[in-house]
Amino acid sequence: MKSDKYFLLAESAQLDFVIRTGLLAPMLASGTAFVNVSQLVSFMRPVRLFQRVRVDTRIMYANEKCTYFSHEIYTRDTLHAEVLVKMKFKRGSLSVGPFALLQIRFDEPPAQLLAWDQTLQAMASARGV
Repeated sequence: MKSDKYFLLAESAQLDFVIRTGLLAPMLASGTAFVNVSQLVSFMRPVRLFQRVRVDTRIMYANEKCTYFSHEIYTRDTLHAEVLVKMKFKRGSLSVGPFALLQIRFDEPPAQLLAWDQTLQAMASARGV
């Protein structure tokens, strides 16, 4: 499977998560959507064409601006990849704080998310953004 397909699986899993957790109705009622800000994939093993996969999705962390998802891609019980997604809730051009929809707060972000954010900031600085 080509690498772009892993991102498609993650986006589908995100939508599935929003539906299963009951977030879809409040999002639609308030005109809120989600936008992926950044994605990072770690490959462990290749997924073959037509191989059945399971995607386990969880929220790793949320701050005042973004929510961080982890999507682990398995075949049977074997982990093949993990896709991390930094996502914002948006209402038109305005960002919506995750707590407004999720109603949960997190203590400290995991170290891997801090490192990823530092890398994203360094890349933005190098581009002059």
